[in-house]
Amino acid sequence: MENHNIVHHKLDAIKAIKSGWKHIMRSPWTYIGCTIIFLFVSAIIGNINIPSIILDNLVTYALDAFVTMVVIRLLLDKYEERNININFTFKEYLNFAIAQLLLGIAACIMFLAVSVPTLYTIYNVTVTDKEALAADIRTIIEYKYRNSSNHNSDIFTNKVDSAFTFESDDAYSSVDITQYFDIANHSTMVLSLLTIFLIGLCAIIYLLFRVSLTQWLLIDKKLNPIEAIKNSWHITRNNVTQMSVLAIISSFIVIVVAFALFVGVLFAIPLVYMITLCAYKQMIGESK
Repeated sequence: MENHNIVHHKLDAIKAIKSGWKHIMRSPWTYIGCTIIFLFVSAIIGNINIPSIILDNLVTYALDAFVTMVVIRLLLDKYEERNININFTFKEYLNFAIAQLLLGIAACIMFLAVSVPTLYTIYNVTVTDKEALAADIRTIIEYKYRNSSNHNSDIFTNKVDSAFTFESDDAYSSVDITQYFDIANHSTMVLSLLTIFLIGLCAIIYLLFRVSLTQWLLIDKKLNPIEAIKNSWHITRNNVTQMSVLAIISSFIVIVVAFALFVGVLFAIPLVYMITLCAYKQMIGESK
């Protein structure tokens, strides 16, 4: 039998929500203030513009990983009612970045494995004029790039300008790609493929639930990426149903407060994070 470092416990979604609310209400304005700071920092990171596309993405990814680590550490320290200590070693940061990269690649592969065959088949069955559709899509892409004020590199921009010819803005406004799709004559096949796609999407969501505790385990237990993924898979077994309930309620909270004042959104973000943390602590048997 495979050994795991952490014992698996049953999740109670309602209890996790109540616990998350209780922890947030101890100092709500502290969480709101921290959320404002982190959103501001994230906005700065998102607006970083480095001439090299690859370097720009690497820098953004590296900074996002560090900000996420800080958020998780802050929440863990607040939950445990101890002094906040944001002190990461390079090894911890490297483990976190590698785990993030592995999970991101896995998610992309899973999504492509489900969506590409489905969409490609629908495209072949329903598109009546593929050449005309391709031409209109090129027009849309050209318009987008010609009107974009943020190009990552002159080389990339020049390639786009030389690849397309653009006569007027009216060409974009007259584009209607829906005219090329004839779904009515192939509705049964398309419906079947979309059903397969939805089933595949549910499978992806299930897999993402199973590895969703990886980040918390990396910071809280200082595991390496493989150990964190394995333990997340172990801990979440038999908990996916309750995790789904938790995700639905958390999404509902965010949607509801999105229609409230901006302060409501600032409150909902840390609340959802704290609910997730309380669920994590439940599943490893360390809930308060």
